[in-house]
Amino acid sequence: MISKVYKEYPPAQEFKDKMVQSARSTSAVQDAITEMVRRIVERFHPERIILFGSHARGTAGPHSDVDLLVVMQPHGSKRRRAVEIYGLLAGMGVPKDVIVVSPEEFEAYRDAPGTVIKTAWQEGKILHDRAA
Repeated sequence: MISKVYKEYPPAQEFKDKMVQSARSTSAVQDAITEMVRRIVERFHPERIILFGSHARGTAGPHSDVDLLVVMQPHGSKRRRAVEIYGLLAGMGVPKDVIVVSPEEFEAYRDAPGTVIKTAWQEGKILHDRAA
């Protein structure tokens, strides 16, 4: 019956194909996120990594980036650490936005309105927590 629908109404087959492709790409992005977290944890030993934004909300589209908040002692410039993390994650084929904050900044701003830290804390998913 269903195959008959696809034959009689080609857009139905096109829709099915797009849904299958979307599911595959979602799985690939999830695998990439898991690998990103593994690499960051292995190299930098952060206190916490939080996925936030569209991937955490489940509203990611094909062009959505992966937003990660990495809570760690930067041991120098946060910008330098972020650049090192980007280098570590290069070539993964997934657009990403990595924000590095110190544990002190995280505690100070996780309830502060209008901050990315609060957004990540309230809406995000904790992917790594060293204390857990």
